[in-house]
Amino acid sequence: MSRPDDDGKGLVEAATEQGLAFVSGVPAGLQRSAKRVFGRLLGRWVAVPNARARAEAQKIDDETAARSLVMQKIVEAAALKAAADPTLVDRALNNFLADTLRRQENKDAITQTAEELLSQNQPEQSEIDPGDPDPDWLNVFEAHAERASGENLRLLWGKILAGEIRRPGSFSLSTLRFLSELDHSLAKKFNKYALFIEGDMMYIPKKKDQTSIREIAELEEAGLVVGASAGYSNTLQSPGGELKFRRGSCIVFIKTSGQESFKASGLMVTRVTKEIKSLVTSDDEMWCRNFEAALDATVVRVELIKANGAVEVLRGK
Repeated sequence: MSRPDDDGKGLVEAATEQGLAFVSGVPAGLQRSAKRVFGRLLGRWVAVPNARARAEAQKIDDETAARSLVMQKIVEAAALKAAADPTLVDRALNNFLADTLRRQENKDAITQTAEELLSQNQPEQSEIDPGDPDPDWLNVFEAHAERASGENLRLLWGKILAGEIRRPGSFSLSTLRFLSELDHSLAKKFNKYALFIEGDMMYIPKKKDQTSIREIAELEEAGLVVGASAGYSNTLQSPGGELKFRRGSCIVFIKTSGQESFKASGLMVTRVTKEIKSLVTSDDEMWCRNFEAALDATVVRVELIKANGAVEVLRGK
């Protein structure tokens, strides 16, 4: 690895052309953070602020010297072991190399997914540098990411990485741990009910069939919702007996029988649930239909105004 020159620019220039090109499509405000995070996961050294360049370079030299000393001792010990059992050492080296390559392939795929997501979805604040993800967070993330061999898992961790680069602090360590242990069955149930979340509530009709009762109980057992047995309700204000609000691409119009408030039944969701919800693709029309089913009897009419202007009456005449 090249040392910084007298102007302290060596480490910045040490970023390979391939590494720089890797973030070319990322919004300008996120490129600095993306280069640092991607560089770490890809095994490349990327941009370091000039004021810190010499200190970072010295740190690298110290670590390199220490590693060389340790490696020398390992090689000596390995040589002795190889003389006694060369086939054992050969198998150990093959396993080590295969495992290392597999872990790096996983991180490379996840990094590529994150880059694609950051390039495709560019919010208005994309020109503003949000800062870097916490180093401890990255340590935990990398440990999980390098074990994600399946396509779906790589996509999941790529979404998490993109979200954390865009807004550091979006995913807590608790959420990373939960997702690392999430099985396919629970994931399917969460994806189903995540479509009904808004804010701190998961809107669920009071009357539920046995399948829904069982699935919601599993979500509560996993720590994703609270109050599955008792249930909650959210009171919404309807001045003049009417309420109109936008839900994504749709507009919902609600009319009560004259009351200036009504209730919507549901469950409270936990912090982990709210963070994971951002990873699920929303369906505005489905949310509106489910929300209508969660409303109490004081609501006499519900209209769904779709993106194309069409009006669908969900309740009433």
